[in-house]
Amino acid sequence: MFKLKQIISIALIFGGPKLWASLGDDESGINSDTNKLSAVQKSAVAHSAYKVHRLQLTTATVNEYASPSGKIFAVTWRGIAKPDLSVLLGAYYQEYVSAVKDNGRPRGRRATSLVTNHTKIEISGHMRDVRGRASIPSLVPAGVKVETLQ
Repeated sequence: MFKLKQIISIALIFGGPKLWASLGDDESGINSDTNKLSAVQKSAVAHSAYKVHRLQLTTATVNEYASPSGKIFAVTWRGIAKPDLSVLLGAYYQEYVSAVKDNGRPRGRRATSLVTNHTKIEISGHMRDVRGRASIPSLVPAGVKVETLQ
């Protein structure tokens, strides 16, 4: 027989609200990102135009960039493997999947830049050194150059 905790857990996993911060979401969900990605939140550093939340995964470091309004406008990663992009891209993940289908899967050392209706996603690197950046240009704070975010 299921216990109440088990039933609630199952409901949250399969039908409950999203509990992590993804691209375009509010930064208040970042603490739950650490659980979803099996990561450790390392730091949150405030700059004049944004705040950076650093998450350490076993295979990569992820930075989530929040605007002064609290929205995640960009995400970057670097490590030996690509993190779970379905978590990081959230509602924009299907746009990424469609863009990959249309443009071909990123392979080898070739840098790939995908532009969707709402996002810009860049992936580069090689085996054991994968890097990437995803952003929503309409949410990027004035004066911030996404290409300089690491």
